[in-house]
Amino acid sequence: MDILHSIGDLWVRRHVKPREQAVAGAANLKPATVITGASEGLGFALAKRLAREGRTIVLLAGSANTLQQAATQLASEFPSATIIVEELDVSGSDAPQQIDEFLAARQLYLDVLVNNAALGLGGEFASVDQAKLDELVATNVAALTRLTRHYLPQMRGRARGSILNIESLAAAATLDVIRSHVRLAWRRIGLDAGWSCRVS
Repeated sequence: MDILHSIGDLWVRRHVKPREQAVAGAANLKPATVITGASEGLGFALAKRLAREGRTIVLLAGSANTLQQAATQLASEFPSATIIVEELDVSGSDAPQQIDEFLAARQLYLDVLVNNAALGLGGEFASVDQAKLDELVATNVAALTRLTRHYLPQMRGRARGSILNIESLAAAATLDVIRSHVRLAWRRIGLDAGWSCRVS
């Protein structure tokens, strides 16, 4: 991963001119990797992988208890990493602003965004409660869209940054039911494919 990152940085330095104002805004701040849905599963696995590199990692999730357990384990296994936790519902329309304020208070800026937060529902689609479906869309589609849209311009301005949108493979299948790991990904796949672009 480090070699790929180095190659990417080299390409950017040769081909992209960052905007002075954007660079100045992050000059006295440390870069942070922010992972949504980070307290368990794939989000936690990614946090473990990144913690090996001694990064500053911000774990976001809706449960304070599981977040703290995850942070304790990561700090124990990877003492060179800085692990920070925040209980946050990313489906809220003000989530990007809350993240900005949280990072600024700790002298950090978002360098890498991992959109991993997602909900799943079981049962036949036609019989699923509409309020739960609305919550699913708010978390699995709207939150990813909002966070990506908010942070991509900043990354482009600095000519630095990465966004990783996590997906369930089950989403590629045609199913008559929404299973626990299917994440409205027929929409997310379309969004990701349509928005494939370099930060630069």
